[in-house]
Amino acid sequence: MALAGCRTTEIGDPIEIALPHNLSSQSAQTLVTRFIEASSGARMSREDPLRHVFASARGRHSMARRLRGKWRIEAWNPESMVAAYAWKRHILRVEIEFQDRSLRLGLGEGTNVDQSATQIHSTAKALALELAQEIRFVFGKVASGSAPVAADAAAISFCDAMWGSNSSQRESCGRAQKRSYDRLRPLIDLVKVKPSAPDSQRMKACYARAQTRAGTDWESTERCFYSYPASDL
Repeated sequence: MALAGCRTTEIGDPIEIALPHNLSSQSAQTLVTRFIEASSGARMSREDPLRHVFASARGRHSMARRLRGKWRIEAWNPESMVAAYAWKRHILRVEIEFQDRSLRLGLGEGTNVDQSATQIHSTAKALALELAQEIRFVFGKVASGSAPVAADAAAISFCDAMWGSNSSQRESCGRAQKRSYDRLRPLIDLVKVKPSAPDSQRMKACYARAQTRAGTDWESTERCFYSYPASDL
């Protein structure tokens, strides 16, 4: 099923977005993941400091809202993810690669979006450009300090969602998550340098298992890596 009309446009080069000075690559991935999940209707607590930032980024009159489709995360690992937007029988796929000080968005292989090696339907391209602009908006809020996201954004977002207004539990959770992440950092770096190494494969499997609607559970990732036999991953 093709999109209405024959309006195709050049796929073009990947879009590169610089990371704010106060955001690490891993924290950027957590932030983008949470934004895409929120865009798909995932619940956010009223106390979540990112709730209004995400709502402002998407806006009431975005193309994604008008088409009444949904964004979702189709695949992820510690250095990249695939975000997919599905509406009717069409699927746009955007490949997002997280680098040290930037991220790159490129068009992956979509479904029913009149895509060739160099062309894609203009609606699909516009949706990808809109996502890039929304991510820039969120990063701008982080850079200005309007969004309370620092280098340990993964721990903050996960623990906020898990414990809400229970400040003592939230703070304890945040410290534990940050400790686990710091201990796993050499393995995260290994995945980027030697993705096919046995420890890299194990780390990627554990990272995937530890994804929740609240974000990445780094304690679970660490337990998985050091506790589960390889046959269970």
